[in-house]
Parts: sequence; structure tokens; C-alpha cells
Amino acid sequence: MSNKKKILILVGMFALLVVTAVLNYTIAASTNPGGDTVTAGSFFTTYRTERIATRNEEIAYLDSIIKTEGTDFAAARTAAMEQKMKIINIMEMELTLEYMIKAGGFDEVVVTIGSVSDNVNIIVEAKEALSKQQIANIYTIVFEETGISPEYVRIIPV
Repeated sequence: MSNKKKILILVGMFALLVVTAVLNYTIAASTNPGGDTVTAGSFFTTYRTERIATRNEEIAYLDSIIKTEGTDFAAARTAAMEQKMKIINIMEMELTLEYMIKAGGFDEVVVTIGSVSDNVNIIVEAKEALSKQQIANIYTIVFEETGISPEYVRIIPV
């Protein structure tokens, strides 16, 4: 398999991750067959489940590239190892941010960090509009933990 094909496959996997996130958000925003709107709690549970499944697929794919033998695949193995470490670091940072924000008084939080950008999306369960203090606290947590400035952070209350 040529390096170009491998790169296209890796790009395809990341596109799949983005599509999964968008579909999950779209499904959560729609209504269920009974006519009731999807609850925030089920959104967070569904999102986490799908995120874990997608990440497991990505890591399994990268592991298969890493296990490929031969000098022709050395560059692909190196790129796969680097990408796997990046995914693991992002997973750890998302989990840390979720727990830190929950500790700040939110019941449900999901954090996504872009793999190709420094964009951070924070989806929080909010029964009413977030106060300026709550928003500032979230921005502070993200900046202190990641160094990412607030202009790259989007807070989405649901």
C-alpha cells in the first residue's frame, strides 16, 4: 500500500470521527418516535458511548498500521504511532477537563478537542442560561489545563 493511500485512509478515519460527532448532535437535537424531545442526559450518555466506540476503532486501525512489517512501511508506522499518541493525549485532556468542569458545579459535561486544531467544544447541561461567572470559570479551567485561549473555546449549553 502506498504512503498516499495510507494518508488518505487516515484522513478518512478523522472525517468519520467528525461525521459521527455531527450525527450524534443532530440525533440528540431531534425528537424520538414517541414525540418527546431527547433528554440532555441521554445525549451525554449516547455521545460518550459513541465517542468511545469511534476512538476504539481509530486506535485499532492505527494499531494495525503499527504492526505492519517491512521497511517500506516505516514512515506509515511512525505516523500511526504519532497519531495514536495524539489521540491518547486528547482523550486524557478531555477527561481531565470534563471532571474539572463537573467539579465546578455542572452535572453533565462533554469536552471535545480538535485533533487538527486547538478548538475546544464544551457541551454542558444547563437548565437555565449560563452566568458570566460560570462561563468565565469554564474558560479559566480550559486555559489553565491546556493553555488554549478562550477564542478557540466554544461553550454549548443544552
